[in-house]
Amino acid sequence: IPMGPEAEEKGAGLLSEWREKGIRVVQDFSGGSLKSMMKRADRLGARYAAILGTDELNAGRITIKDLKTASQETFTFEVAADRLLV
Repeated sequence: IPMGPEAEEKGAGLLSEWREKGIRVVQDFSGGSLKSMMKRADRLGARYAAILGTDELNAGRITIKDLKTASQETFTFEVAADRLLV
């Protein structure tokens, strides 16, 4: 879930990398609040939501939220894909 135009650009690159690794991903382009995008992800049956905001982008990290347990962790871009493959 990208929060802002810069995050959308970086997110598109991450999605391509993750797809190459065999991870099924969908990007929500409908906009709205973080809460509404999280609800859409849950309705789609997603297990995880990847949240990329300005703070994460500046730190070179991305937050992965487990939609089943509501827990979340922040990972570097390089490690995030491995977390999603678990």
